[in-house]
Amino acid sequence: MLIADPKIYIVAVTSTILFGVCFCLLPDLPGIKDASTCKTETMEMEITSEEVITEQTGNTYHVTCSEKIQTTKCEGTCESNVTPSVSHFDGLKRVCSCCREGDTMVRDVHLSKCYHGDSEIPGITITRTVTQPISCQCQDCTVN
Repeated sequence: MLIADPKIYIVAVTSTILFGVCFCLLPDLPGIKDASTCKTETMEMEITSEEVITEQTGNTYHVTCSEKIQTTKCEGTCESNVTPSVSHFDGLKRVCSCCREGDTMVRDVHLSKCYHGDSEIPGITITRTVTQPISCQCQDCTVN
């Protein structure tokens, strides 16, 4: 007869998903509270885009435009675990939650630092759309 030792804990696995990482933590251990640190954070990033410009004369040339913007991101860990299970195919029940966007907003970003080769071209602005998270929360680890 096998008796489980209450001092033995099952260590969780780390799951990696596209465009993010699911940080899987230890299961509920004595003295450890909810380990979720998922939150919305402000960040600065540079947006770069290439465009083909056609002048009134018919000449075309490639320009690269960029701009540094302030935006938001989701960052942090969420509680996850792996436990034994007689009802799962491989004998393990996996619960993995990842820090992901809740609500999002779409905004236009104006890229006004434009270059053709090494030469800056004043007066050109390219507009691009950026989707950014408004809120972040722990959700099931799936890729949509």
